[in-house]
Amino acid sequence: MIIRRLLVPALVLVALAASPGVSIAASSLPAGTDCAAEALAYPHRWEAQGATFLGRVTRVRTFPDRYPAYRLNVARAFAGSFGDKVTVRMDCVETRLRLGERYLISSSRFATSDGHIDNVTFGSGRSVGWHVTDDGSISLLGYGRGLGDPARPYLTNPDTVYEAAHAVALGEQEQAKCVGGEDNIRARWHMEVDRIHGVLEVALLLDSRPERDWTISLYHDYERFLHQERTLNGETLIVRHLEDHAGPDRIGFKAVQADGQVCHGVISY
Repeated sequence: MIIRRLLVPALVLVALAASPGVSIAASSLPAGTDCAAEALAYPHRWEAQGATFLGRVTRVRTFPDRYPAYRLNVARAFAGSFGDKVTVRMDCVETRLRLGERYLISSSRFATSDGHIDNVTFGSGRSVGWHVTDDGSISLLGYGRGLGDPARPYLTNPDTVYEAAHAVALGEQEQAKCVGGEDNIRARWHMEVDRIHGVLEVALLLDSRPERDWTISLYHDYERFLHQERTLNGETLIVRHLEDHAGPDRIGFKAVQADGQVCHGVISY
């Protein structure tokens, strides 16, 4: 599990076997690129957020020395402000979209014009996508090159467009700025909970700058399971795996800085 940035949600795409809507060529990487050596990684939800939409491919553009680009008519926007059309540009992946087909895509790398998103970049660890058939069923897109880790549940569990859009755009997560204390620069935090093979995975990311001392505690159904003092300077990730209790689980945390700044949050899952 990799959390790349707290303040910039990142795009997602997932590498499974080729599914409908994915065309994979053995040597489809443009000549002269070093993308073949790039490590592919599945993102967390917040790495895939920012611009989420459903669209149909109306134009395909290919280039001898660059990755292809696709023009899509936007049928529905789930996150972000879109106009009628958007361009999706592939980046270091062999994923190919098909003319006339529908896709649900979510990305944190995008550009805007006149207040609307008009360009989205689709690449490893920064984007997720599903091919959408006419009957409404969906299949997760692949990178075209293998990954060692399986896709996360929020990518594989959804069966419909709306379930997938909700999973990637919302999910069980919280984030906020910390409060109080003497520092003018507020720390930020992001917490997410996933259920993986009957075990709860809790990921807490704290972004504290400049260097400060913190006391951090995490709780599961009001019982503390972690308490530690740490010096933080930049983004720090804490991951723990917990037994899944019967019924809803309440995961909470509290982090207190030496000067009095406080971060706290709760997720019921």
